[in-house]
Amino acid sequence: MNSSNVNDTVTATVVCHGFNKIGYFFASKAVISMASISILSSFSFCIIAMVGNTLTLYSIWKASLYSNPSYTIIAGLAITDFLSSITVLPLNTVIRFQDIFNIHSCVLKHIFATVATILVGWSTIMMCTINIDRFIALYFPLRLKAWNLSTWYSVLIASSWSLFLLYALLGASNILSLKIFFSLQMSMVIFALVFISVIQVLVYRLIKARQRRLAVLAPRQSTAQMIDAIEQRKQRKCNRTLFIVTVAFFICYLPRFAVLVALRPVKSSSFTLIYIGSRWSEIVLFSNSALNPIIYAIRLPKIRRHVFEFLRRVFPWFEKQHTLDTTR
Repeated sequence: MNSSNVNDTVTATVVCHGFNKIGYFFASKAVISMASISILSSFSFCIIAMVGNTLTLYSIWKASLYSNPSYTIIAGLAITDFLSSITVLPLNTVIRFQDIFNIHSCVLKHIFATVATILVGWSTIMMCTINIDRFIALYFPLRLKAWNLSTWYSVLIASSWSLFLLYALLGASNILSLKIFFSLQMSMVIFALVFISVIQVLVYRLIKARQRRLAVLAPRQSTAQMIDAIEQRKQRKCNRTLFIVTVAFFICYLPRFAVLVALRPVKSSSFTLIYIGSRWSEIVLFSNSALNPIIYAIRLPKIRRHVFEFLRRVFPWFEKQHTLDTTR
């Protein structure tokens, strides 16, 4: 194993489960600082994601929302984020400690990469499904109950999760070469981002068309149309929530995607820069698991109500503070 000094950082090039030229960093202040920031952020996101997504799933169960197609998908995304909080985030914390103390385990890094690939793929699938559900709800509002979409979504989610699990395991076992595995992964991410963007445009056009129709009917609304207008306002709130979740997904995932693409042509002399860029992109990526339950609690009243009820039962001081806030 050869070593050389690069920018006050000693790097070692090794072969680690098929991943060639992995740079390891020793005695670099920049690397130690970045690893420390990554450890603190991973620990914080782990706690927030674990508690937040547990409360989200509890709220969906408590409010009997699991038969609602939209909440079925939210539950699936919450499960994925919860799994991230108990697997990827703790593994990342351990690996960054190893970076600081010059301890490197190829097996642990390989497990981390495989689990992260699975969960990132599942999150991407869930985001595509969420956007599909919103488009169907707007385009076919009168047929939703007849179609029993909860069952269809459950089958779709289970099937896609199984396929992505198989794909990740094929890559982990080196049945797929690194080049093919990376190319497939980038292709799937690009397709998902384009697909979500197209659905967002279609949803926006449907919303605008409905707003124009309601504006025309407003002067001569009947009771049924007034009820429909109330329902439309609820739909608009759901659409805004979908948009916020989608924007958060893009903000958290695009930096990591950009770094993975940029890693390919960068030479070994920039290993320190690659390390810092990779850690920052991971921090932003991992924050998505903690952001999603916060968005649900703020934007979805049915989830927010049960979250607050649970907090008031567990923490008496929360109930007192909530009472003071409501009386002001």
